[in-house]
Amino acid sequence: LSYSVSKSKTWDLDLDPSADSAGSASLSGSKQFPFIFGQDITLGYSQSYDTNGYLWPANLSPKSQSISTGYTLPLTPEALENRLYQNQELSRNLTAAKITYIESVESYTKELISKFSSYISARERYQSSQAQSEKQKNILRLTELKYNLGQISGYDLIKAKIASLNDSDRFRQSRQSFQSLKKELKELLGDENVDIMDFKPVIDFDLTVQKPEYYLARILYNKTYLKNLTTLAAARAGYLAAVVANVPDFSLSFSKSLATVDTTESGSYSLGFGLSIPILDNGAYDTDFRSKQTSYEQAKLAFENSVRQVHNDIIAAYNRIIQLREAKTVQDLHYQYAQDAYQIAYDQFRKDPQTIKDVQEAIQNIESIEERLAKNRQDQLLALVDLKIKAGLFIPTE
Repeated sequence: LSYSVSKSKTWDLDLDPSADSAGSASLSGSKQFPFIFGQDITLGYSQSYDTNGYLWPANLSPKSQSISTGYTLPLTPEALENRLYQNQELSRNLTAAKITYIESVESYTKELISKFSSYISARERYQSSQAQSEKQKNILRLTELKYNLGQISGYDLIKAKIASLNDSDRFRQSRQSFQSLKKELKELLGDENVDIMDFKPVIDFDLTVQKPEYYLARILYNKTYLKNLTTLAAARAGYLAAVVANVPDFSLSFSKSLATVDTTESGSYSLGFGLSIPILDNGAYDTDFRSKQTSYEQAKLAFENSVRQVHNDIIAAYNRIIQLREAKTVQDLHYQYAQDAYQIAYDQFRKDPQTIKDVQEAIQNIESIEERLAKNRQDQLLALVDLKIKAGLFIPTE
């Protein structure tokens, strides 16, 4: 909206001070609205007044008033598409910002789940080492008893004492690790009073593994896919801008004067046409066009490659989870067998002191399998996070 004032004075050759003078003022405004083909249409309105003095109208009744409109029409499909891509620039920027935000969410989630998994493993290791330490103490007491009875050698007694010391030290280390990870996890959650004894209250994370088709159907939400799609759209926009730089523009305009107090009838109509044709640019157009065309072709190739890569990544991540689950099934059986083997070895040791070596080996076997089970659980959690990230499950779809 604008208001302007003009003042003019006309003198004759005698510079008569009473020469004619005239003044006028105009009030005008315009507004652009979205229209067809992605192009805005401009609507305008103006009024003119005679002035009394230098600034203000002589009266509030306009001397004339009119409405007008203007629109530039794309003449080629490329020009039409270029307008649409220009209007989508804000959407592309918002998509890029959303991807950046989602990356931070994914990074935090992955760190949190990794830390929590380590915490659970440390808690179980602490509880297990406590139980194993008690077992070693019982074995040491039984070994000392059998040594005093002359049933085993001093060498076996020393080995039992060393094994008991090692398990006591393992218990101490596991307790320290558990307490340290518990503190780190609370700091990461930002709440020193949070209850982290159960997984569910800590983070809302679905542990269900769907069929691979479910994850493949979400390729459209993969970050790599979205990034390359945004890059492709920007390259396409640049290419189209270079194409239409050498395409004529056709514009239409229309205006109509309206009735006033002095003129009760509407006035004249005006319809205008315009054609803008680029002619010479000293080769700048050809250079810019070839550069934008090359960038666009490269972006298309990168996008096509990214679609294949995302598909392969999702399949690989899914297969990784399946392999880990199958490995856990075998490890669970090994753990059960190791527990049975320990009980058999311990019972045999009570009858035959010479089998103490079998008891020590059984305990070590249990500890080794517990470590593998803990690592498998953590690997499964992180693999599931990785699969969810690749399938874009942290990206809102609405």
